Amino acid sequence: MYDILDSFDVHRDFFEANPTLKIIFPDIPSTTMWAIALLHHPQSKFRNINYQERKKVIEMDYLTPQDAYVDLDSEELIPVVEKFSKFALTKKQQFLNNWERKLEEREEFIGKIEYNANTYELLDKMMSQTQKLWQQYFQCLKDVNEEASTYITGGAMESLLESGEF
Repeated sequence: MYDILDSFDVHRDFFEANPTLKIIFPDIPSTTMWAIALLHHPQSKFRNINYQERKKVIEMDYLTPQDAYVDLDSEELIPVVEKFSKFALTKKQQFLNNWERKLEEREEFIGKIEYNANTYELLDKMMSQTQKLWQQYFQCLKDVNEEASTYITGGAMESLLESGEF
């Protein structure tokens, strides 16, 4: 399976850039679809920002005043986001999103626990597992990137020039 998004050019109409998705999302505005893609897709340039900060940036800086009513976590958009995940992301990309969300929740949870005589053993144990979990996450990220590059090259072997070795 490959990435269904044909383009990630947010200056174009979402459905002109990705016409196949018009079938799945006939009534959703282009800017809302771009906002969902920017928030959830691994190709998003905002991907290095944690979910809540990414959501805030997209809602405040990307969406136009006409879209100001759009809450990307609203009950109304949950089915749209679920469909986007199902139809616009590969299984590996979906897994990466879930893994990332859980790591962010874990970091937030650990950050709220005060380090003291009652909690130090729990925190030490949790923190000692952190590197292992992040290594697994980065392996998953590597798999997603390899999947994307395989799709781009069609499984063909890159030339020395394409691979940067020449």
